[in-house]
Amino acid sequence: EAFGPQASLLACGLAVVSSVIECLRDFRFGGHHGLVILSMADAFHLMKGLPQWQGFAIVLGPAPGLMLALAAAMSACFELLGDLRPGAHHGVAVLAVA
Repeated sequence: EAFGPQASLLACGLAVVSSVIECLRDFRFGGHHGLVILSMADAFHLMKGLPQWQGFAIVLGPAPGLMLALAAAMSACFELLGDLRPGAHHGVAVLAVA
């Protein structure tokens, strides 16, 4: 949150959109799908800290963010199994585990 929660939420939205575009170009399941999921998990985490989303986040609890992060890690690991050469899928895997 270097630029504040609103700017960070905007960055998550941009990451989701750019990753979705990449997913539309390449339907094979892999790291770019994980980045969509990971960006959504980050956005959910950020929204929990904003006052206007407090009620929504409290009702759902921590489970959705954790489930999204685990899904992102699994998609990145799936691609890692098929391609061990360094690439973005390694970064998605590391960020998802963090």
